[in-house]
Amino acid sequence: MRISSNQIFNSGVNAILENQAALIKTQNQISSGKRVTVASDDPVAVSTIFNLEQQIGLSNRWIANAKNAESFAQQEEVVFFAVENNLQRVRELLIQSGNGTLNLSDREAIGTELTQRLAELKDLANTKINGNEYLFAGFKSDVVPVSVTSTGVYQYDGDQGQRQVDIGPGISVATSDSGYDTFFDIKNGNKTFLTRAVATNTGSGTISSGSVFDKAAFVADSYQIDFSITAAGQIQYEVFDSTATSIQGPLDFTSGDAIQFNGISFEIKGTPDAGDSFTVTPSSRQDIFTTIKNAISGIEQSTVTAAESAQLTNILTESISNLDNAMDKINRVHSRVGARLNIIDSQLQINQDFKLSSETTLSKVRDVDLVEAISRLNQQQLSLEAAQSSFARIQNLSLFNFLR
Repeated sequence: MRISSNQIFNSGVNAILENQAALIKTQNQISSGKRVTVASDDPVAVSTIFNLEQQIGLSNRWIANAKNAESFAQQEEVVFFAVENNLQRVRELLIQSGNGTLNLSDREAIGTELTQRLAELKDLANTKINGNEYLFAGFKSDVVPVSVTSTGVYQYDGDQGQRQVDIGPGISVATSDSGYDTFFDIKNGNKTFLTRAVATNTGSGTISSGSVFDKAAFVADSYQIDFSITAAGQIQYEVFDSTATSIQGPLDFTSGDAIQFNGISFEIKGTPDAGDSFTVTPSSRQDIFTTIKNAISGIEQSTVTAAESAQLTNILTESISNLDNAMDKINRVHSRVGARLNIIDSQLQINQDFKLSSETTLSKVRDVDLVEAISRLNQQQLSLEAAQSSFARIQNLSLFNFLR
């Protein structure tokens, strides 16, 4: 077998180049900290690395979303605590205004504070998050949700949408609550029906909020209870439905006794005059702002006569009942925010744990073992030096060098 000088030269150069390539690859691994930098380094590991990096990227997005949702929920909780404190103070003032020892001036002072509380409540409903998004405007986050018309009517200008954000695989949470659901979608009365004294009553009769004592017998309709006095001086009442058909009475009236019909029960106290009337109508929606506004109007009226005092009592009874309904609704929405925070905290921990696990696995698959790589680099450097040294020794060898 003949070996030419050219073959010897090429073999030596190739050995040097191969050792240089291996050395450079190891140097790159050490400098980057990665064992796999291109697909050819480890084709099997590349697919695993790609999947793990995708999972980590998804986890990072879920973590960012969860933290953003957590921030919104925490700020919303602060608002709800302020709203609840506000309404609790309003309730205290309404109860206080029913004190018979107060005069009109005293109640007007209470009305002044109630007006301030109403303005504060409106500002809370119009709270902004991050300086540019209205918390209770639904999807219309750039629209002021609660406004007052020129006639003093409170209206909701947002929508009923609820912004959602993904915080995990198949898990999404709301980042807001509709102002309509929170402040406007509130049933008045006892949430089933509303009792009310007719404004023109001249007697001292007052009516309770009532309740449904027999659900099976309950008939949702509008009723009117009319009072009359017999020739013998006995006060009687008669109940009419929405078709003006008498469904009960005339019956003798006793102050404080339960009046019951069609599953409905309530009490009327005091002494109604002949011609006085009370109504029972199905509950409707009444926003919290209108409830407070109506209460302010009611307590700032004169109570010189027994009829005026009764009217104040009826207004306060209705207002406190409506206020309690509003507080119950707001408490329920607040509870949803608390539950939302629990879900976010739990999922945030899951996401962080999953990200850590994926990063650990990725490091094992992708990252270089520095101790092993440095040892390998030293060996490769020795191999390169040996190849270079041997090439230098044989590159000038030729048969002609020995001929004289």
